[in-house]
This record gives sequence, C-alpha cells and structure tokens, in this order.
Amino acid sequence: MLFIRLSSLGDVVRVLPVLAGFKAAAPGVAVGLLTGRAYGPLFARLPLIDRLHLWPGPSASDGTVTQAPGAPGARTRAACPPKSVRRGGLDRREARGYRERASEVGAPVGRGTAGFEPADLSRQMLIPSNALRTLREIRGIGYERCFNLHPGLRSGLITGLLGIRESYGFGRTLDREGGFLFSRHTVDPPAILHRVDQYIELLRVSGTPVTSSFERLALGSDSRSEMLDRFVRANGLEGAHPVALFPGSSGTRDSKRWPEECYGEVARLLRTQTGCRVVVVPGLGETDLARRVAERSGGAALLAPEWGLADLASFLASCDLVVGGDTGPIHLADALGVPVVAIFGPTDPAVYGPRGARAVALGGRPGTGRPHRGHSRRLAPPTADVTVEQVVNACAESLR
Repeated sequence: MLFIRLSSLGDVVRVLPVLAGFKAAAPGVAVGLLTGRAYGPLFARLPLIDRLHLWPGPSASDGTVTQAPGAPGARTRAACPPKSVRRGGLDRREARGYRERASEVGAPVGRGTAGFEPADLSRQMLIPSNALRTLREIRGIGYERCFNLHPGLRSGLITGLLGIRESYGFGRTLDREGGFLFSRHTVDPPAILHRVDQYIELLRVSGTPVTSSFERLALGSDSRSEMLDRFVRANGLEGAHPVALFPGSSGTRDSKRWPEECYGEVARLLRTQTGCRVVVVPGLGETDLARRVAERSGGAALLAPEWGLADLASFLASCDLVVGGDTGPIHLADALGVPVVAIFGPTDPAVYGPRGARAVALGGRPGTGRPHRGHSRRLAPPTADVTVEQVVNACAESLR
C-alpha cells in the first residue's frame, strides 16, 4: 500500500495518524510512503513505514527547472495544462482536451490505465529527470493500491506515472489543478472536516475501516548536529526546557502571521512571570523577522539560527512549549508530543488545527472550512484578533 504526500510540513506530519490507523486495521500489509526528500530524516526510523521513498524534486538547487525550448526535458504546448487548470478551475471540454494531449505522450489518464515509459511524460510535463529512478523503483515493487493524499497536478501526474491501477485521490473540491484526472477513484470530503479525517475518508472509499489515532513522532538519538549543540552550549540551555516562539508563516502567508510586537511582548511576559527561557526560532529566510521579535522582547528572548529540519525537530522536542501560527513547525511540535499554542488567522482550526492532547488553538475563522486561495490579498489579517493576554494565559496554563 503506497501513500503519497510530497510537501507542506504540517500536512506531511498529519499523515502519521493515518498510517497508524491503517496499520491497526491491516497489520499484515506493508506500507510505503512517498514524500519529499527534505522529510527523510523525520521518517527514516518510523516503524509505521516499511518502505520510505523520497521524491528528489527538481534538479536545480534553487528548486526551479531551467530548460531551453525544444531541449530534452522542456515543456511542450501539447502537454501543458490548460490555463484554467493552473488558475484552479477545469471545465469538461478542457478536461477532455487535457486527457487527449496527455495520452499522446503516454500518460495513464483515463482512470488508472498503465503500461508506458515514464521518461515520455518526464520530457513533456516537467517531472524532473532525477526522479525517474524513484518512479521505476516504486513501480518495480508492485504496490496494489495507491492513496494520493496531496491534491494537485504534480502529485496527480506522479500517481499516473506509477501505473498502480487501484489509485485513490481527492476530487475537484480539494484538487483544483486537475490532479484528480489521474486517480481511478476520487472522493470529495466535507469542507469542514479535519485534514486528518479527510485523509481517512479517502481510505474508507477503498473499503478499509480506518480510524485515526494520535501518533507521536520519535526521533533518533543521533539526529542533533554540532551546530545545534553549539547553540545549546553557548546559551546555557543544557537541561533547560525552553519555550520556542515561531513567528514565521512559511514565507508567503503573511495573513497567518501574528504581529511581531505581540510575540515580543509574550516573550517578555513569559520570562518575567514564569522565569522560563524563551527562544525565537526563524523559518527559512525569516531571520530578520525573528531578530525583530527578539529585539522587541527587550532581551527576554534568544535568537536561534536557521536550522535544517532535523535540527529544528530535535530542538522542538526539547521544549516545554511551542508558540506560533498555523504553520509547519507548530504541527511538527504537536506530532512530537510537545504542548503547543497555535494562533490562527484565516484558516479554520477545526480543519487545520493541532490534535495533540496538550494543544491549544486560538483565533481562526471557525466554520469556514477550506480558505479561499486569495485570502492573503483580500482579507485583513485576523490573527490580530488574538490578544497578548490570551496567548500568555494559554502558555501559563500549558506550562503548569
């Protein structure tokens, strides 16, 4: 049984309770997970996963693919998705034309047909050439079923390229890029349903009686780097269990950010009222934001460097509490069993909230389900509705 979830840290770790539920329902079935290469350190030793497949992504180091027109691997007009697919819509006429063009290069659209050479679609649809070995290895294993938990065109193409006849994916309600065309079976779960339960609904369509259960992510003892150890020693954090503040929002979702001056005030109040050590942790490319938060704390908070995912997970696992918005590190901390205080903005905690026993979600837009893809441009940041007092009180309760 193969599960696919390529990216978005929060959604990747949400796969864990699904795998736990599946293992409980079908203990004798081997489980494979295809996920992004960056998440390999998190899942390498997880007993829930029998085979871990890492999607290498684009060849270029910056995450882009640069190709001259007509060169091997260049995108051609014949296989380029229609504009409405890239915008998030797809009508019947365009869907039919897209199927026909994809069939010209051997894509297994048409609900699960197989028998083609993946290099054909790689040249036409920007499946990176360094991913072909991964695709062939997975195809060679002979998985009987595939669950694509990642709505979108790229994961849909991968599902089709794998040629697994019994493939399951989300319908157009969640997948607005046309990836559902490559799954034999699709499901449209209710809009106001937690993401984990949406995954569960996909499995139930296959006849598997799965129930989710919280699964704690365990890290290996050798997962810390020398860089993290130096930071801990230099700041006297050995044996301390600090509070981590994560003010970032994955770089592009400013509407998810709580005001930086509020984070600074929370750090100051936690330090003076509880005596705990507070560390501001930046996301990738967010050091300047984290530095401003540390400065606004008046010296109450330390500034951490930008860590890789393995070091970030190791540090979060050592914390007594993690505070931040609806972003990957909060969900990672929740999966590690660390108490979290999550500050929500335009998203619905009932759909995207942490599920740990000691998790608190503040704010958000309850009852809205899936946020509109243009919310960051059209809505005022609703995180400002959450007060410093609410956050400090929630932190104090979690630290008791």
